[in-house]
Amino acid sequence: MRKLKRSKVERLLTCSNELLQDASKNIERDIMDIIEEHEVNNKDEFLEKLQQYDYDRDNQGMFNYTNDEKVYHTNFTHLEFLHSKEDNGVRIRVLQINEKAIEFHPQEFLSVHSFNRKLLSKTDYSIDMPNNVYKDFRDIILSLDKGKIVEDKHGFGKISTNLYNLGNKVWEKNKLVDFSKTLWIENKGYNLEETDMISISESKIDLKKLWDYFFKLYGKQAILILGYATATMFFQQYMTRKKHFPLLYILAASGRGKGGLTELICQLFGMNLSLANVNCAGNATKIGIESKSLLLNNLPMVLNELSEGHFDFIKSRYDGQGSVKYDPKNPQKALERTVNGSTIITTVVEPFDKQVVSRCIFISLDTIKMNKPLFDEARQQADGFSCFITEILKNLQLEDILSSVEEFGKKLSVKEASPRIIENYALVGGCFLALQKIISNSEQLPDEKTTLNFLEDQIHKTESYLNPLIYFIRELERLLDKSSASQYIAMDQKYVYFNFNGVWSIIKDSYKKKYFPYMSLKNIKELLKKSPYIAHYDEDIKITDKTKIGKPITSHSKKIGNKAKRCVVLKKDKLPGYYS
Repeated sequence: MRKLKRSKVERLLTCSNELLQDASKNIERDIMDIIEEHEVNNKDEFLEKLQQYDYDRDNQGMFNYTNDEKVYHTNFTHLEFLHSKEDNGVRIRVLQINEKAIEFHPQEFLSVHSFNRKLLSKTDYSIDMPNNVYKDFRDIILSLDKGKIVEDKHGFGKISTNLYNLGNKVWEKNKLVDFSKTLWIENKGYNLEETDMISISESKIDLKKLWDYFFKLYGKQAILILGYATATMFFQQYMTRKKHFPLLYILAASGRGKGGLTELICQLFGMNLSLANVNCAGNATKIGIESKSLLLNNLPMVLNELSEGHFDFIKSRYDGQGSVKYDPKNPQKALERTVNGSTIITTVVEPFDKQVVSRCIFISLDTIKMNKPLFDEARQQADGFSCFITEILKNLQLEDILSSVEEFGKKLSVKEASPRIIENYALVGGCFLALQKIISNSEQLPDEKTTLNFLEDQIHKTESYLNPLIYFIRELERLLDKSSASQYIAMDQKYVYFNFNGVWSIIKDSYKKKYFPYMSLKNIKELLKKSPYIAHYDEDIKITDKTKIGKPITSHSKKIGNKAKRCVVLKKDKLPGYYS
């Protein structure tokens, strides 16, 4: 190997030393930057302020010197201004004194005694200072305020614009983050309530698969279920714009799966059913229902086993006004009327009140074929259903919903129905179509025409609840097996014959007037003549008087028992219920 000259070796050594020195300086500078940053982040502002006011602190507390002697004024060493809160226009300061956070109201800053009283009520710490020192002490505390405001947020679901409390997660500005008791967005903080009864999954579920579960279990009524669930996510915004929001009325006989359906709906929001559920068959009170309603912001509340006694109460939930006033800070006191989320009703009771009917979307479980193995499978998968809520929040905005609802409403061809009923179903249909647009393979879902036809049929069914003739036909059906009516009603293979006056006298004595205040003799006769149920002359029942051909049969002579009666004749194949 060739030897290097001494001068070259010396130059190489010199360069190496310079490089090492530069590297050492850089490392030292980086270390100092880290130390300085740590000191900045961990500086004791309370101590700095004390020293600015000619006070100091050691391990016994805050002091100053008087005649070269330490005079202690506190027996705590650390104070930090955490944040402020607003409560009905009153500013509350939250201080951390040593390890304890304490809320101080304005009146508790007015004097040494007021401050000390609050301090001693919460801790073993105290202050002992003359008024002039306390004035400095108070000025030091207020100077630590960085303008950070915290707001207590009551309940779950949507608690502020772009902020949802979802139990184990928080939806903040279009992203899912872990729950924290206090969430800060710049200088604005939110104190959130905790619950283990809402749990949002981070895993993704194919919304098409979600549709498949609901469709296989509930048929086309899955359109109503998922459309209503989508609308619920925009409850507060929609209510603000439109001043109303329909109720979901799940009607079924006992044991037909009402509880199972509401459980699956709650899983779409990650909710345990017990958080949303109010058992109206028990000791539920109106103020109890309102207190739960105030917890659920843009989340559904389930009124389970609703009875007739609650009909008057639920009307007020349609326009967002609770039927009682309630103050969340004092459950015994009623101050505020509000409805924060949608309402789901389960009941065996058909609505007889017109005002209830016009406020509801109806689902009937009596007509579906129950499939327990599939329901059990859906229940097992339901933990992942909660991604439904995040998919809605991520992909849809209120304007998307309103546009879809308006477009869908224009295509409904049921102008003769109640405008309120049409608007209710337009909301659900529009929301379902908006949901469909964000589902991959959505072409496998019902197309727009199928959805329109189905919802128009639902509108007609809901409208029929407003028709008193329906209730008359049901009463007539009920009387078939009653001995008291055997002299007034007869049937053959094609027709039902009944003497109107005789049947009417029995019905009038038996029905409860509050259910059928609009059911009058004249009204029912006129409705029967116009209905599809009534038979007409010259079909199978012929007469010699040609002038009556084609007219409704309201006075046909028929022998019932031992006597001939003048009867109304109805076509059995057109009648609902028992007759068909």
